[in-house]
Amino acid sequence: MAQAISQKLAHLSLDESSKPSSPPASPTPVQAEPEITELCTCPPSPNMVQLMNAGIRLPVHYYGFLIDEEPGGFIDFARRYVEPDHMHRWTIDDLFMLGLRKIHRLGKLRKEPAAKMAWVDNWAKAECPRVKKAVGRQVVVLPLFANNFSSYDGRPTQKQVDLMSRLLGQRPRWWQAAPM
Repeated sequence: MAQAISQKLAHLSLDESSKPSSPPASPTPVQAEPEITELCTCPPSPNMVQLMNAGIRLPVHYYGFLIDEEPGGFIDFARRYVEPDHMHRWTIDDLFMLGLRKIHRLGKLRKEPAAKMAWVDNWAKAECPRVKKAVGRQVVVLPLFANNFSSYDGRPTQKQVDLMSRLLGQRPRWWQAAPM
């Protein structure tokens, strides 16, 4: 009964000479243009191609950035966000954690990055001039994703990778995972 009364009340008008009008049509929602996000492109490294061509199953590889203490490197990136008067309170580990948080926030990454160990391969020095260690030695890297399906599907957009490249002053590359 209450529903029938509600329907009748919906058609009432103050103007007695007018005919009852039909209820107003519900507004058509405005369709927002979907944001086109181009995921980053990351062709395999020469090392990966060499292994694939030899028919060897690829070990875990990380696509990411070298984390180093060299001038202009990752730690200097983090130092930009510390007040000069307070720099003496910050350890390398503190700066490292600050750098990870800043990359996460500034890069608008879906998940917080974590440092990983990787091997220096034959092409590392050519692709990343900051590498000071010899081939076969381990370095710390900041991976964006790995070469497995679940990680690869969650990779950042090309715009995010370009931004992080500018912030860190280097291009990402593939690094073969090393045990920690």
